[in-house]
Amino acid sequence: MGDAGSLVIGLIVSTLVIKFNEFNIIKTAPYAINAAPAVSFAVLTVPVIDTLRVITIRLMQKKLITERLAVQ
Repeated sequence: MGDAGSLVIGLIVSTLVIKFNEFNIIKTAPYAINAAPAVSFAVLTVPVIDTLRVITIRLMQKKLITERLAVQ
């Protein structure tokens, strides 16, 4: 996936998280989740942790963190 694809996915995920939190403002609705911000935070931490993992691996291998991966 290129830069454009990852940016589009990030935009979609961010929009869905915002809408999810907005739907859970009214706590009397049958679909309301009391811990909506915590769920949103958990969903957004997965790509952040993956990014930090890749940066750590590249730094340990003494490579640039902006270097592209070799396609085999």
